[in-house]
Amino acid sequence: MKSLVLLLWFLCAVNLLPAQVIPYGVSSDSIVINTPPNTVIEEGVYYIYYYKPLNYDSINSPILWYVHGTGGTGNEGITVLQGIADRRNALIVSPTMHIGAGGWAYVSEWTVDTSTGCKSLTYTTQIFTQIYSHFLTRENRNNISIYLTGFSQGGQFVTRYMLIRQFAPDSIPIVMSASVDPANYTLCTNMFNSTQMLWASYRCGLSGVEYVYGGCSETSWQWNTIPVASLICNSHVKQYYNENYAVLVGTLDTATFQGFCPGQGGDNRYERAIAFYNFSDTNAISRGTTLQWQYAVIPDVGHNGYALYNTPAAGDSIPIAERMLFETPWHSVPNFSPVAAFSYIDSALTVSFADNSQNAENWHWDFGDSIFSNEQNPQHTYTNNGTYTICLAVGDSCISDTACMDITVNNVSLQENIQINKIMIIYPNPFIKNFTVEFMYKEWFTELDFIIYDQTGRRIKMTEIKNTKTIIYCGELNEGIYFYEARNNSSNIFQRGKLILIEE
Repeated sequence: MKSLVLLLWFLCAVNLLPAQVIPYGVSSDSIVINTPPNTVIEEGVYYIYYYKPLNYDSINSPILWYVHGTGGTGNEGITVLQGIADRRNALIVSPTMHIGAGGWAYVSEWTVDTSTGCKSLTYTTQIFTQIYSHFLTRENRNNISIYLTGFSQGGQFVTRYMLIRQFAPDSIPIVMSASVDPANYTLCTNMFNSTQMLWASYRCGLSGVEYVYGGCSETSWQWNTIPVASLICNSHVKQYYNENYAVLVGTLDTATFQGFCPGQGGDNRYERAIAFYNFSDTNAISRGTTLQWQYAVIPDVGHNGYALYNTPAAGDSIPIAERMLFETPWHSVPNFSPVAAFSYIDSALTVSFADNSQNAENWHWDFGDSIFSNEQNPQHTYTNNGTYTICLAVGDSCISDTACMDITVNNVSLQENIQINKIMIIYPNPFIKNFTVEFMYKEWFTELDFIIYDQTGRRIKMTEIKNTKTIIYCGELNEGIYFYEARNNSSNIFQRGKLILIEE
């Protein structure tokens, strides 16, 4: 017996014991958040409450992740959601949240350097990723679908979390999320109702700055900040508007309560929920997308977490919140980040460039000869023959992407070159499935690499020309316009032009 005790002590000491599976019923544990060397999370350990129903399936059951209101603990989630968890075979995960950096709505923490006392901002997306990994390990699962919800201040957290995860990503598979009766929301604008919507510290809107580093001593509270406009781009907001997310509010939550974001449209939670959803619906259109969120009211219920989660619609036995969370069809969230791409047509030394980028709001061209342009579709004339590296950088207010391509120009245009020399011909063009490359005179034949590009300039096919007559098959390509270059063994362009592929 003594040997067994010593063995168990040794295994624990070196962390070799497997993680214990979360037991059925109510339980709890804690997690220390990993941070860079010589740093700690200012508020320390996260305590997590669980409820595992007896019908829990260790392969398919989801997680019902709850975020409590002001002054609550993770145990609140067990009280409020146990009935839903039993019906949906879901494991409740409910951490006791920290007030966090800026003192509001849990959305960020301070990571403190233990040697200098300096503080740097850590978003809760990073912390939740570690909590998610923690219970994956305990359950011996590789992936678990997440249904995320929060009440009151927890509701404020959820609406902001779904925005913050666009620029500070997590690795959590959130199938659906819902804010229930929060006091305020983040309006994706600088001004609303003639009132400035500041980001710091209550995350009311997108105006102002984010405090990211500082507080190195009690006598020197100098902070480094970054503008919110360089942190949250139009692409982030558009993705946020396409999230799997819902706003739920009780129709009797009409007690006068101004909240913490003046000017957000209403004297109470019910009015502000309506204002938030309607603003976001209109703002999404102005940004070039469509709001994909859900909205529902819980009839005849005020600011009562249990009632808000457990009240069904008339004639139904399943609560409105439960149906919203678990029965709203999931949809993928598109990526609205800028992606650079371009094509070109040259005539002698003059090249016309066409922007084929996605989600770009600004453009910067480098023509490879120390000349630049910020036009979307510029034309440029080179002074000398040669090969130049062209780069297009596109972006929005805080994300950029770059695409580069080498092009060769000479002072005789392609069409002139073809008409004068008649060395190599391509037929038929337009073509179906295949075309022929043929040299008119055997004595002029040279081995070539025949390269085909799509309209974005992406190389998609290369064929070696080793005979005076070569058939090139393109049955795998879609109908459309393509471009080709024929290059000799020195990689010099022998001929280039356009190909047109048509269907039968």
